[in-house]
Amino acid sequence: MDPALDDILTNWSIFLDFRARSSELHDLKLEPLRQKINLIQAHADTMRVRLPDTLNTSAIDSRLRIISTRISLLKQEVAKDRINPASIENEIGETNEAIKNFYVQLNEKIQKDAIDRSRTESEQAELKKQQRFRDSIFELELQDQNN
Repeated sequence: MDPALDDILTNWSIFLDFRARSSELHDLKLEPLRQKINLIQAHADTMRVRLPDTLNTSAIDSRLRIISTRISLLKQEVAKDRINPASIENEIGETNEAIKNFYVQLNEKIQKDAIDRSRTESEQAELKKQQRFRDSIFELELQDQNN
């Protein structure tokens, strides 16, 4: 992840908890998975509510909705009376893919913000340069008028 993103995410404690718990999904047996899925679902829902302003975009919100939906589908799969291990593995894979796409979206947002900041700084520098040039021409014209 981008270092600028790491700075933002370290202050978003619910994300840190979500990341830690969701990374365990593929290693859990059925009963621990059933127990943890509710907590992971709660974390995903809370992340949408407590989304930092810097990351509050429709694309990131959409990724969080997808994660929540994928977790709900996984939750339904593990709650069935007749367990289908292949279906559970598939839902875990889909959930992990949704989480990966969320991380990609976070990185893209931070990179776009960095590009925008750089562009703004370049434009401001160019405007200052032009202003100094106009000021020097104005001063030269004043000197010519005084002579």
